Amino acid sequence: VTVSGAPVRVRVAQTSRTEVMALVQRFRNELTNPVKRNTKSYLPFAQQLYRMILAPIEAQLQARGINNLSFISDTGLRSIPMAALHDGKGFLIERYSVGSMPSLSLTDTTTTNFKNTQLLAMGASQFVDMSPLPAVEIEVSTITRQQWPGKSFLNQAFTLTNLKSQRQQQPFGMIHLATHAEFRSGDPSNSFIQLWDTKLRLDQLRQMRW
Repeated sequence: VTVSGAPVRVRVAQTSRTEVMALVQRFRNELTNPVKRNTKSYLPFAQQLYRMILAPIEAQLQARGINNLSFISDTGLRSIPMAALHDGKGFLIERYSVGSMPSLSLTDTTTTNFKNTQLLAMGASQFVDMSPLPAVEIEVSTITRQQWPGKSFLNQAFTLTNLKSQRQQQPFGMIHLATHAEFRSGDPSNSFIQLWDTKLRLDQLRQMRW
């Protein structure tokens, strides 16, 4: 789907979901196997996937002058790096900028006017069991002084209690968190955003009313 013109639809003949998922699994295994880190054992699978996903629309991409690709991937495809697909001569990332988006059913496409919006910026530059983020102090202070009106809090002030308290006092239209996060498979409680005093787990986000 491009900015103008009709969407391009191509059905890849003689290809089943089972076949594609098996190929994706083998590609992922070759990429993540530490024993094969310095090998090119992944390359045949990268090329097969390229032939399935990109080759059928390559002519249309060139005809429309496309330089940027954004993938909205189904279950299974989300966990592979599309940038590593290979056309036999080079990687996809060498020819296009490559990004990913969640399903459009999960994307809020309504527009909002942020002209008079207040920003709440919080972050941490030091952590007990994670690597430091030395640029966060500059990031958090700069974004509220030069980019948007609002408030900023750093390190010891970057607590869950203060985050909730500030939002109760003022309906900030934007929240900027400069910190570590980990996104892990399985239950949402496995993934979190690191605050100064605790981890804000993904299963807690509904309580934040974001």
